[in-house]
Amino acid sequence: MLQTVPQLGLAKPRKIATFPCYTFLIVQVINAGQTLFLAETENALMQTDDSGLIDALQINQASGIRNMWWIGDLWAAGSIAFRPLIIIPGTTTGSGLNGALQPFGVVPTV
Repeated sequence: MLQTVPQLGLAKPRKIATFPCYTFLIVQVINAGQTLFLAETENALMQTDDSGLIDALQINQASGIRNMWWIGDLWAAGSIAFRPLIIIPGTTTGSGLNGALQPFGVVPTV
C-alpha cells in the first residue's frame, strides 16, 4: 500500500504500524529525489547525532526494492512529503496482526 509520510523536520513522523512479532516488509521509494527514513521510535527521526546524521534506515529510489524483517513500532518520515510503497505480505500468515494465524498454543489477545 502507498503510505503518505511527512517531511522530516517540518511535521511529526508517522507511525505506520506496530508489529508484535517479526514481520516481513517490502519497501520501495518510487520517485527519484526522495528519501524514506524508517526507525523504531519517533525520537530517532526527530534528532540527529553528533555528526548531524539521523539514526534511521534510509531508503531512496537507487536502493531498489528493500526486503526486511521488522518487529515493534515502524515510524517513517521523508526528505519531502511523499508516498513510498510499503508492502506487508505476511499479514495473514503469522505476522501477529489482528486476524493473522497464530503459532500453535498461542492464544491471541484482543
